[in-house]
Amino acid sequence: LTIITGNQSCDLDSAVSSHTYALLGGSKIDNDELVIPLLNINRVDLKIRKDVHKLFQDCGFNMNDIFCIDDFKNVFVGGGGLKFSINLILTDHNSPQGDFIKSLINDYDAKVVGIIDHHFDEGEFKDAKLRIIQECGSCTSLVIKELHDNNSKLFNDVDSDLRKFCVMPILMDTSYLKRRVCEVDLQSVKLLVGDFNIYSQYYNNINDAKNDLNGFTMIDILKKDYKCLDVDVGDGDLKIGVSSIPDSFSNIYKQHDINDIIQGLKDWKIENDLKFVVFMTSFNTNDGEFKRELGFLYDDDSLKGLIDSLKDELNLTLKLNENELILFNQLKIECSRKQVIPLIK
Repeated sequence: LTIITGNQSCDLDSAVSSHTYALLGGSKIDNDELVIPLLNINRVDLKIRKDVHKLFQDCGFNMNDIFCIDDFKNVFVGGGGLKFSINLILTDHNSPQGDFIKSLINDYDAKVVGIIDHHFDEGEFKDAKLRIIQECGSCTSLVIKELHDNNSKLFNDVDSDLRKFCVMPILMDTSYLKRRVCEVDLQSVKLLVGDFNIYSQYYNNINDAKNDLNGFTMIDILKKDYKCLDVDVGDGDLKIGVSSIPDSFSNIYKQHDINDIIQGLKDWKIENDLKFVVFMTSFNTNDGEFKRELGFLYDDDSLKGLIDSLKDELNLTLKLNENELILFNQLKIECSRKQVIPLIK
């Protein structure tokens, strides 16, 4: 059994890159293997990933056929234990994320045999037979390149729905090929669609779905695009939660008062057994200026050292310090979570 899974944030790039590699038959998958692309979340959490849900449905996927963590547990683990040997291929991350994937490795002897990722190289699984780690705009771009390198005619026969499915995370992660774009992103888009402007309106629709936090609780907002860092501090791991939020803090404040926000941060910390809670916002102002904010639940004095070190690295200026919430403007806007996480570690 081969499981192909993206990271625990289960954003569009993670979801599409894992499913694309599974559907189009990556070169490192044996023909006689059972292959399952897996969303690295529970099914109930699909509802807060509106962009993922929309793209999959619009491109012809039946969401009842998509495997989430709890689906896999119900079908394959059950009461009698797992009856398959498991290979893992990680997309959009190169160090296992989430308790379930880690338990497959630690408790069921799953082997990481492949990695395709565009984040900082954590240095793990050096002996994996497939190991592509290259910084670029979108992990899906690297998946497309690997598939094309293995079979140059593969994309001649791909239908329009699958082309749209593959190209959207690339356009989303590069802000329509305007930010953080690399040559592999440009080449992958060209290979898939030629003129990507045919998707301009649909790009806006997916972007609106991604940014729509209407009806979300504070826990939903923190959970929607979340990564947990396990940092080795010598005498054990220290868990730090980092949530990305596609809106300004002021807009969140319009829907949730400060006490609800702080209580949500505290509940999230307890629920995930975190040492620190960090959140990052990204948004465009009414004038079209792109901005970032970096916030912390400040309920532990040992957080001061981390904040002080990040101030210079990210050019932080204090915006709000109220009760146990501290918020900064992040003037170094080119640093997304992909760059901030290694700094935190």
